Formats: sequence, C-alpha cells, structure tokens
Amino acid sequence: MAGAGFEAYVRRLEEESQGVRLPPGYVPQTTFWLVRAGTTIVGISRLRHHLTPALEQEGGESQAKALQRVLVTCDTDNVASARVIQKYGGQLAGEVISARSGKPVSRYWIHLLPGE
Repeated sequence: MAGAGFEAYVRRLEEESQGVRLPPGYVPQTTFWLVRAGTTIVGISRLRHHLTPALEQEGGESQAKALQRVLVTCDTDNVASARVIQKYGGQLAGEVISARSGKPVSRYWIHLLPGE
C-alpha cells in the first residue's frame, strides 16, 4: 500500500480501535505491527477489546484496559508463534477448527496478574 491507500488503511485501523463503523458482530480491536529495521512488517497482532462467542473459539481478546488474562490463538501448524506464546506463559486451552480456513487453531490463555 502506498501513499493515500496506506493512510486510509491506518485511518480504518484507528476507527476499528474506537469501534467506529464496525460491521455487525465485530468488536473494537487495536492492531500492532512487529517491524524489523523500521521498514519491514514481520508480524501483526490484533488485541480485541472484548470476546464474542466466535472469538472465544478463534481470535483472542483483551479485557479493555484492565488486562488480567488474554486469549491468544495461532494456527496449530505455526510452530514459531506457538513457541513465543508458550515462552510468555501461554497455557494451551485446546484446539478448534477454524470456521474461516478449516485449519486447526490452538487456543492459549496467558495470565497477566498473579493468581488468575
């Protein structure tokens, strides 16, 4: 995406984080990019502001700004992502089949506060 197209994309991401013009059934989400050398996007993460039944199966979420635990998902065959999730305390909650791709998806909970 170049120029105005990229600017429009970033505006749409900002609107998504504020819950503006979301399609029915969507929840507000904040998008983060992992960038190498300031120019290459090597990863993307979306922090959902609350869960829907569909996101409980595949997607993940946060509890607004008072994060106690988060649900993180990745394709089961994405070994690198699974290792990172586990390294940061992800506890496997199970696997589901993606309604979108038909692929297995691993679901992990990460507890951010002690005792949760």
